Amino acid sequence: MTKKVHIEKFLAYKQREGMTPLTVTRHRYNLSYFLNYNRRRKILLSNVERFIDYYKDGHRPATVRSVVNTMKCFTRFLYERGVIRKEIHTRLKNVKDEPFKPKLISPQLVRLIIDCPRVWSKYHSYIDRRRYDLFFELLSGCGLRCSETLNLKVSDFDFTNGEFTLLGKGSEIRTVPIPMVIVSNLLGWINEKTLKPNDYIFAKERGGRRPSRMTFTSELKKRLEILGLERSIHLHTFRHVFITEAYRAGLDCMKVMKLVGPYES
Repeated sequence: MTKKVHIEKFLAYKQREGMTPLTVTRHRYNLSYFLNYNRRRKILLSNVERFIDYYKDGHRPATVRSVVNTMKCFTRFLYERGVIRKEIHTRLKNVKDEPFKPKLISPQLVRLIIDCPRVWSKYHSYIDRRRYDLFFELLSGCGLRCSETLNLKVSDFDFTNGEFTLLGKGSEIRTVPIPMVIVSNLLGWINEKTLKPNDYIFAKERGGRRPSRMTFTSELKKRLEILGLERSIHLHTFRHVFITEAYRAGLDCMKVMKLVGPYES
């Protein structure tokens, strides 16, 4: 019986087990890759490991893990039916992700990005510039995620106490203090645009819909290009700057987490 027949039997078995169509499709794709690589070789541990090593080149760890999982399921299926004699599935090792290393930049570099000189065309205005600057200031000055900042409305702010409340990741509600310089800029922005309590702070027009992340990502890329900085700096990098500076200022882990929420990302 050919490898192709065994693959079709394996996929049919997984479908009967109730595996989702998306996962079955993924198994089919991975096994077709294996079939092309291993067409004339026997299904041995050394050949499967060689295929996985070959697949690692140019693929992310998460994608390689998907292939390893497919090969584990497939070789176990073959072993349980006596097609192969050795338990290859118990010998295959998963690929580990490299430790997460966020891109770190200095507060001075953040300030340089915010103050970046921009040549505005007739399609841009002073209002646009203020919107971008204030958005970047909130990200770096309060340690917010991009999505949290985009969701902010006027009613979320308590300017008397210099703080605002937001719904964070995992439906977590938290209260965040605002640096005084940002309070002043926010009040000026709200008054200038005559925003109402239910308006999004960063909507393009008063009463407009929630702004798009891509609008601010595009602006950041333009500023990085003008300044000749690395394009690996992202909107989320500003959050990392805030967390790093909070630790350097002597805040303990629990206080930082209370300010920024869980910061695994």
